[in-house]
Amino acid sequence: MADHALTLMQAIQSMLDSQVSLAGGWLATRIETPDYPVGFIDLTSSVPVRGQAFYAEQHRGVVSVWSRKTVSTVPSPVEAFQLSEAAHRLLGSSVLSSGNLIVQQFQCGVMTPRSPDDGLTWGRSFVFTATTHEVHHG
Repeated sequence: MADHALTLMQAIQSMLDSQVSLAGGWLATRIETPDYPVGFIDLTSSVPVRGQAFYAEQHRGVVSVWSRKTVSTVPSPVEAFQLSEAAHRLLGSSVLSSGNLIVQQFQCGVMTPRSPDDGLTWGRSFVFTATTHEVHHG
C-alpha cells in the first residue's frame, strides 16, 4: 500500500516546482533563513476512510507563498499575491494522480492574505483538500 500523504505531497511539490518557479523553492519544512519568494506546503491532516472493499484517505493542507522587501523597495504584497494566484490556478486544474494512487476531488479554498509581522514579509495562503485511493492492477 502506498503512503498516500507522502505521494500527494510529492505530486503537489513536483507540480509547483515545474510550473511556479520561486527563488526559495517549494518546501515541506520551514527553514530559518529562506530565499524569497518562498512557498510552503503543509499537510495538516490525513484521515483514513474505509468501506466495503475500498480504502481511501481524505487530506487537508495549506499552501503559502511569502515574499520579502528588498533593499530600497517598499514592502508590497503584489509578488506573493501573484505567485499564490498562479499556484492556486495550477493546483485547482492539475491531475496529481500517479502510478496506483488516484487523487480525486482535489480542491483549493479561498486565498487569505498574511500581513507582515515584521513589516517586510508578505504572504498569501490557501487551504486544499483531496481524497486519494489506490487502484490495484491485475
